[in-house]
Amino acid sequence: MEKTTITESQKAEALAVKALTKVVPDLAEIVYLGNKKRGFWEGEHNTGERLMLMVSELAEGLEADRKGRHSKLSPKDYNKLQAAFQAGRQEDFKEGFKALVKDTFEDELADVVIRVLDYVGGMGIPLAEHIQLKLMYNSTRPYKHGKKY
Repeated sequence: MEKTTITESQKAEALAVKALTKVVPDLAEIVYLGNKKRGFWEGEHNTGERLMLMVSELAEGLEADRKGRHSKLSPKDYNKLQAAFQAGRQEDFKEGFKALVKDTFEDELADVVIRVLDYVGGMGIPLAEHIQLKLMYNSTRPYKHGKKY
């Protein structure tokens, strides 16, 4: 087995990604439990169906981008929405969300991540570890992984 030197960039990436092993499982559990509570885990569901739900969110993201629907959410807007939600002003929150975020490219990307985290949480998949190992592996690969694109 060939031994190579790990670059500083690879070391920094490995440290940053290691933080994922703490955050991703917690997010997956939060998303899964919330969706289970809302009935999204009732009945039979297969892996193909769950994966296609993820794909459908990507397709919605593509359509939002094609139509130029991008969020104009500023840090000030974000803070206002957070404050409204935390204060129990649900109608204010929903109105602001619909005006600034709903059905935008960014909203659809968030849906993709939520769908993935939901599935990971429900199936007990150690995704953070797989992300970490995959990024470590990718850091050993050649430019564009030796491909044209």
